[in-house]
Amino acid sequence: MRATNIKRTILSIAISLLMSFLLTGCFKGNISVDIKWDGSADVSVALGMTPQAMALISSSNQGTNPFQDMRTSLADSSGMIPSGVQVKQWNDGDYNWMSATKNFSDFNQVNQIMENKKIFNNFSLSRKSFLIVDEYELDAEMAPLASDVSSADTTIDPSTFITMTTSASFPGVILDSNGFQDSKDQNLYTWTAEGHQAVPITIKSLSVDWLGMFILILVVLGVTLLGIYAFGGFDFIFHPKKKVLNVVPQNQSNSQLSSSMPLESMRQPPDCMVELGIEDLLNQVNSRAVNSMGEFRRRPGEMALIWKDAADQQRFIDIKDLGNRQISVNGKNYPATKDNAKAGIMEALKNQKEI
Repeated sequence: MRATNIKRTILSIAISLLMSFLLTGCFKGNISVDIKWDGSADVSVALGMTPQAMALISSSNQGTNPFQDMRTSLADSSGMIPSGVQVKQWNDGDYNWMSATKNFSDFNQVNQIMENKKIFNNFSLSRKSFLIVDEYELDAEMAPLASDVSSADTTIDPSTFITMTTSASFPGVILDSNGFQDSKDQNLYTWTAEGHQAVPITIKSLSVDWLGMFILILVVLGVTLLGIYAFGGFDFIFHPKKKVLNVVPQNQSNSQLSSSMPLESMRQPPDCMVELGIEDLLNQVNSRAVNSMGEFRRRPGEMALIWKDAADQQRFIDIKDLGNRQISVNGKNYPATKDNAKAGIMEALKNQKEI
């Protein structure tokens, strides 16, 4: 329970201290909201005072250093600054600065802290998600500095010795803002409080939700892979399966064609098949004798022409390299010469037509 209370009051205490220092001399203050790409927000309160202002505060507060008071207020029961809270001190010209920064994943916590302080009349930080884009918006109003000046002389403008600013850095594309754009960072805008007049604050941006985009890509990729798998996997894409005709031996005891013989083997036919011009001979048979209706089947040491006749019966001429300068044509052996190859092919064609 205590950890939760500390988390909610860290910046509340810092802002309260900030308001208590307003009349002590030359003073600067800044409240910044930095929206990250993941939808979280770094909220920071920074106090800046001249050495004279710090001396005045110390003398009126029994010599206590105001920055030390801020550290003490931020500490937990053990006297340590809670984890997640970054406290820094630095010098910038005539000013000594101290800041407290904490990251919030819940914008409602930020709104509760800011709305309970006199610095803002209202403060609303919001996020709307649309699939893979997020819309961020800050709608607030800075209270006039004079509303917190406990002085009988209301003619004094507090802005002459107090500079109080609010800055906001939003991701993505800025859709609308009434603040002053930073010259070095186009997504950073600043508003300066006025002495007797409230200052409206509006800024809105549209940003890509990278986490949502990543999840969407994973979903699309998963669906695509499932679709590829359902249609036969990657082998179906890179090596499409083509129809292979089953070859019936037709009582040719030495002719055994494999039903799984590939359509076009990537390997070249053996030298003997090339030397005899077997492919050219079968091409001539295909174009002149079977009206180019044949299909070729190849595998190492074997080549076949397959077609169907007018009765839709399967016919073929199958040539194999038997080695030792011997070939077989539909199971009948021949010496491996061009003349014998031609004679064997013509005899096989005649037999196939007579079956």
